[in-house]
Amino acid sequence: METNATYSGTPVPIQGHKLLTEFILFFFFFFFLTHFNYAQKDSLGAIRVIVSDKETKEMIPFANVVFFKKGKQIAVKTTDFNGECTAQLPAGVYSVKGVYVGYQSMEVTDVKVQKGRTSYISLRLDGGDGLK
Repeated sequence: METNATYSGTPVPIQGHKLLTEFILFFFFFFFLTHFNYAQKDSLGAIRVIVSDKETKEMIPFANVVFFKKGKQIAVKTTDFNGECTAQLPAGVYSVKGVYVGYQSMEVTDVKVQKGRTSYISLRLDGGDGLK
């Protein structure tokens, strides 16, 4: 039995030693996780996309926006009611493609993402008769 003091020759056990150890471990675990999460977010940038009709200039809600890096699909987002979406991505160079039923898809290449910054692009989809 571990003791921390004696009183009248009778050992007194340490109270709460296990609880203190668990608290310290929890604190360091929590600190590590939150620090790691913030560090990861700091290394990301963003691409904000607005998808609209080329002719009417109206925003297109629920269009799909696909993000590619070196030809590999990285992420897919769907525009909101205002035709907008944002993707959090690691720094790099991307291609962004807008797709919606009844419209020709449009792709923008060489979109640069820098950590902690947001790149803005507008995709104007053509809904004309010459669908491919």
